[in-house]
Amino acid sequence: MGTVLGLFTLGQSLSASPAGLAESPRREILFCSDRGEVVPNCEIYAMRTDGSDIAQLTDDVNSFSNAPDWSPNGKRISFFRCDLFFFNCDIWVMDADGSDQVQLTNTPGLFEQDPRWSPDGKQILFSNGSFANNDLFTMDADGSNVTKITNTPTLSEFSADWSPNGEEIIYSYLSPPFDIVRHHLKSNTKTNLTSGAGSVDGTPRWSRNGRQIAFSSNRDSGSAVRDIYVMNADGSNVIRLTDSGYDDWSPHWSRDGRRIYFASARDGLMAPTHCLTPNVGFCTQMYVMDADGLNEEQVLVEDASIHRFAVY
Repeated sequence: MGTVLGLFTLGQSLSASPAGLAESPRREILFCSDRGEVVPNCEIYAMRTDGSDIAQLTDDVNSFSNAPDWSPNGKRISFFRCDLFFFNCDIWVMDADGSDQVQLTNTPGLFEQDPRWSPDGKQILFSNGSFANNDLFTMDADGSNVTKITNTPTLSEFSADWSPNGEEIIYSYLSPPFDIVRHHLKSNTKTNLTSGAGSVDGTPRWSRNGRQIAFSSNRDSGSAVRDIYVMNADGSNVIRLTDSGYDDWSPHWSRDGRRIYFASARDGLMAPTHCLTPNVGFCTQMYVMDADGLNEEQVLVEDASIHRFAVY
């Protein structure tokens, strides 16, 4: 894939598609990156699935913007924005081109993060709390009708995702260790899908057809290094997809369900001093593979970290 480096202006298209690669009809991937930043903050970008045609959507040197997510119709983007000292984080939305940025929450001293649009586009799921405790909430897409979904004063839930039919959510649950919980919203029934593994299981994402869940785990690495796994939606048939020796995490399904995008510290370029990454000395990059773990390839190569991202 092509290499893209440097400083970019808001909304500007940055590179042509590499020869021989079919272009996506739109910029389908959103991601946060610290590229070109003189301080360790993150901005949100959009690009095509082949890593081309990158456009910067946010530009605020006094904040840290992360965890973008597409609305179901592709017209709006949710994300969270923090001050550079992380004293406060709130949920924001903007148009697909980065315009019309609107702050939805305002809770000083708390961390509201990881927004996820409901399948019908009417609600946003997010986490709210502190480093010691996070609970999950929903609100209407305009920021009204905030509703608490979980209430665990000594524990934390985060990295949540909706089921395709909008009736359930999955999330990471710090017990410890980290487990993945499936939560039916109407009945308030909770099922621990990874109980007993004794590992750090997180960043779950439901497949588009609702049959599988992709997630990251260190259950087989013998260290803190995570790999990408898939399991059936009931927690059965766990299959390991990656084994790179570096941290692989944050899987996202392609729209057709045939491929899985993920973040990885493998093959990262030696990082500048501001590069934010879970593996010191390397930058986290974005990779994609077939849903069975075959045909891995790097989507974008650059001297910066790719953080949270979303695939339309």
